[in-house]
Amino acid sequence: MSSMTWRQVGRSLVLILIFVAPAWATDPEVGTWKANLAKSIYSPPDLAPRSAVVEIESVDNGLKVIVDIVDASGRPIKYAYIVKFDGKDHPVVGDPSRDATAGRKIDEYTLEQVSKKGGRPTATNRIVVARDGQSRTQTTDGVDARGRTIHNVVLWERR
Repeated sequence: MSSMTWRQVGRSLVLILIFVAPAWATDPEVGTWKANLAKSIYSPPDLAPRSAVVEIESVDNGLKVIVDIVDASGRPIKYAYIVKFDGKDHPVVGDPSRDATAGRKIDEYTLEQVSKKGGRPTATNRIVVARDGQSRTQTTDGVDARGRTIHNVVLWERR
């Protein structure tokens, strides 16, 4: 092969890496998300936080999630955890509503997490990222610490 041909092959590989590799490497969940509370529904309504921001990073077969919220009473709560897409329980430290989570990827844009407290399931979260990657909807069904049925639909917007 001539040197000109090798240059053409090299340029082609560079173009492939620039335009195609990012699509392979990036989970649509990855990024910083802020809850749009005006477009979200909390039931019971006293569960609605004053603000919520989530930072998500990719890890091997899962996601690292950093949560920073101000709850309904004005108390700041910050915690982090790793959810793996293996269906097994992984610890959550610092979240008053759960101490473990188990996750699985439904498809490229959909994630399901089961929250647990003391080994018992308390809520199921279904998170769907919009195809344009600019928003995600998190639907939570379960029970709160007081035994009340919860159904929350939170719209998160990319920051």
